[in-house]
Amino acid sequence: MSKEIVEKKDYGVWSKDRLQDVLNYLKGQNTNLSKQEFITFIEIGRLTGLNPFLREIWAVKYGSKPANIFIGRDGYRKSAQRHVEYEHHTVDAVYDNDEFEFTDGKVKHKYNLKDRGSLVGAYCIVKRKSASLPAFTYVEYSEYKQPFGVWVTKPATMIKKVAEAQGLRGAFQELFAGTYEESENWEAETPKVAVKEDLLDVTPPEFEELEVKKKT
Repeated sequence: MSKEIVEKKDYGVWSKDRLQDVLNYLKGQNTNLSKQEFITFIEIGRLTGLNPFLREIWAVKYGSKPANIFIGRDGYRKSAQRHVEYEHHTVDAVYDNDEFEFTDGKVKHKYNLKDRGSLVGAYCIVKRKSASLPAFTYVEYSEYKQPFGVWVTKPATMIKKVAEAQGLRGAFQELFAGTYEESENWEAETPKVAVKEDLLDVTPPEFEELEVKKKT
């Protein structure tokens, strides 16, 4: 005969009694979200277990467009590595003088440090424990490069961050679907504009903190 056991789950920063703190923090960052966008932000925060106060996850809204939820590179790593299915992942940049080949799910990458040529892209390989082959992601540098900031001084670091975020997001969609890494943000220079429904009108929603589990 089965019975229900009620257990209290500790959501940490995302607990019901901390949601007002999260809301106040976003107000201080001048992030204008609708109530539904705020709820989505909370749900992704709970799934990933990332902390907005540590800048591991945050939200940005440009004008009246839907809000973008961003996760930092370290946030992607931290959340993925805690997942029961995570085995390993690797990321590297590719230059035009490198020997690079991807065949039958395997990468062959060899380079000479004396002259690697121009940066052309980056890749990420992610292995889930239950997958027979690792997931492979490749991104072109020309699609993401920006003429300002760290993209100018550390382009390889930036394009690797894009590849790593896309690789981990693709391999762990149950955690990261609907999120972006800040290096993927084409609108980084676009000013934020307040919308009619913003955080000033949002009351933290009530979330159930009791999980019901069945045990025989």
